[in-house]
Amino acid sequence: MAAPGFPSSNKTKPLPRVPPSNLSRFLPLYGDYVRRRRSRSWSWYDLHSFYRRPPPTNDAGFRASVLGRIGNISLARWSVEVSGTRRSFLRILVLECFVGSIDFFLLGGFEVLMGVTTAVADRKGRERRELSRDDSVKTNSKSRKERRRQKKMLPIQRLFDTCKEVFAESGTNKIPSAQDIQRLRAVLDGIRPGDLGLTPDMPYFRTPVTQKYPTITYLHLWECDKFSMGIFCLPPSGVISLHDHPGMTVFSKLLFGTMHIKSYDWVVHDTNTSAANSSHTVPPGVRLANVKVDSNVTAPCDTSILYPSEGGNMHRFTAVMACAVLDVLGPPYSDPDGRHCTYYHDYPFAKFPVAGVVVPEEERGKYAWLEEREKPEELAVEGAKYRGPMFVEN
Repeated sequence: MAAPGFPSSNKTKPLPRVPPSNLSRFLPLYGDYVRRRRSRSWSWYDLHSFYRRPPPTNDAGFRASVLGRIGNISLARWSVEVSGTRRSFLRILVLECFVGSIDFFLLGGFEVLMGVTTAVADRKGRERRELSRDDSVKTNSKSRKERRRQKKMLPIQRLFDTCKEVFAESGTNKIPSAQDIQRLRAVLDGIRPGDLGLTPDMPYFRTPVTQKYPTITYLHLWECDKFSMGIFCLPPSGVISLHDHPGMTVFSKLLFGTMHIKSYDWVVHDTNTSAANSSHTVPPGVRLANVKVDSNVTAPCDTSILYPSEGGNMHRFTAVMACAVLDVLGPPYSDPDGRHCTYYHDYPFAKFPVAGVVVPEEERGKYAWLEEREKPEELAVEGAKYRGPMFVEN
């Protein structure tokens, strides 16, 4: 006798296959079924309710049919007659164990699959975050190391490295960019006498009583075809005679002491006075120049810069008191390349009157006549070995 609500035929009509599009709706229900079954609130045959089959109403006897087809996984249909025989009872136990195994396999498989997928995604996400964090840490570490290296770097090393970069493409009449000029100027402004091992009581800054002209000592630091570095040590009243720097950019940093600077640039664009250079009343080799600087300078002070055709390319240094000057030239003097050092006499503007050129009395001090000369006899410069902190040629 068939259980109420179930067809009496032994051939139970198979349930329709669950379409893949309905899997997302079926799986939560199936999972809920398994959880409730494991908690003993449902019996295994309540699965029929999810397949739109009427639940059993009588435990004395019924025919149960279970069919599940999920994707490519098929479950065979089972039909069991409940009776008082031992064989039927064993069949029920076998079916219960089978369905329980299927429950465990399906739910566990999906849980494992979802767990593995989630774990892989989490692991990849962690790896990406760790790689990103590692890159960030490496970048920050490099920047911190660079900052520490810059702090620990000797000033003379920083100056050398900066000069190499600023004058990498140095040449006659080639002026570094404004940014590079300011960068090198900032490095020079930060240098102190102690950074170069200099003190005013060193013998370079004393003049023997018997010496007619104070000797200037030059401490050579570096020279290549791109730039040169050196220190002029001037005792009191020491003079570096008026000279030029053809096609060169020159940085001069007064390290300590006081000196008088007088510098000039050639008059080339002044319509009122440029004709004076071609006047017959002006001796050959004499040219008119503008006075750019004529004053005392005391350390500490800003680095002075002169350019190939402006900024006081021709200058004279006179030590009011013992002083030291750090010079950086780019490019350095070179006779084969046409950068020969020329010395000059300077004369007041009134020394050579020029017809047709009228300069107001109050402005005459802004002009001077410069005449080429041989190297002055009074200019005595001796080289000495630099014994201060040294840079590394890297």
